[in-house]
Amino acid sequence: YCGLFWFSVSNIFLLGASGHLGSAISSKLIESHHSFRAVPKHDLHCFLDYVSTLSSNTHSVFINCVGIVGNKNVRSHNLSEICFINSHVPRILSEIVSRTNSHLIHISTQSIFEGNHTVSRNVESITCPQTLYAFTKLLAEKYIMNNLSNSQYTIYRTPYHYSHRPSNRNILFNIINLCFSANKFVCSRNELFSAINVDHFSDLLLHNLRCPLGLVHVSECDTFSWFDLYSVFHN
Repeated sequence: YCGLFWFSVSNIFLLGASGHLGSAISSKLIESHHSFRAVPKHDLHCFLDYVSTLSSNTHSVFINCVGIVGNKNVRSHNLSEICFINSHVPRILSEIVSRTNSHLIHISTQSIFEGNHTVSRNVESITCPQTLYAFTKLLAEKYIMNNLSNSQYTIYRTPYHYSHRPSNRNILFNIINLCFSANKFVCSRNELFSAINVDHFSDLLLHNLRCPLGLVHVSECDTFSWFDLYSVFHN
């Protein structure tokens, strides 16, 4: 399947390289001896101006990890900033990818299923976003799928992220902070959820760097409870 859409890459652009997931992908790109350009969030406007001048048939790869994520971050930004980062940057990238015959890898979220309480979900499942973050991420997906064919994009819908890296987006790190600040662990919700190791996911992303996959759901094979995650930290 991948062989149908395999293409050579002349440029790799990593947006959001300093974030939890972006830093993991950045490390893997370096380990694999890929040359790439890291784009921080505060340089997005300049970057978009630059790539809008790229000629056709550039054959670049745009990896979009940038986003305004989490209730605290969302509350600290105004609506126009949230919509620009979460929805309109992916839209602009998709337009550039269409013109330059490139590949867009966009990191989305399973938060778009917040109102859908079915245990197992796939690409046909009904999306039910309940928060501004989820709405803007779903809108980004629709922009990409409307502007590009399946052979031009990969959208990864990801669940909770975890790793050994200290980051507010690392669910294990958040549990560690809670345990140290409260000096105890109390689980008040009996729920199961998916999670993914960002290093494993980065390996998957690099393996398919030249192979657009369309819409993809990714997670570890197992489901987790809050106590499972605490046990990982404790051990």
